[in-house]
Amino acid sequence: MGEELVRCGFYIQPLVQGCNCHFEVQLYHDPLNPVEGSAVKSAFERVTKLLFDLGGFFSRPYGTWADEAFERVTPENVNVLRKVKNIFDPNHVLKPGALCFRKESG
Repeated sequence: MGEELVRCGFYIQPLVQGCNCHFEVQLYHDPLNPVEGSAVKSAFERVTKLLFDLGGFFSRPYGTWADEAFERVTPENVNVLRKVKNIFDPNHVLKPGALCFRKESG
């Protein structure tokens, strides 16, 4: 257990008069060790799902957990995100297929 804690980085920043907080975790591993990489990925996915289920808000979802975040987005929010993306990326060249919609449309 000690080595795992040493190889993790935590950052906690209390916000809004102590009512919520910003929390980041870095899970370091040897990219050349597939067993270690698989264990870190599995732990990351379990913790992420648990945080989502407990009501956690992910302000910058990307990678393997973006799908989990955007599955929980309401259709109204998808429409707002689509409109904002169309303003900043009218030609749909920035990260096509990302965010909460798979096909880009105007």
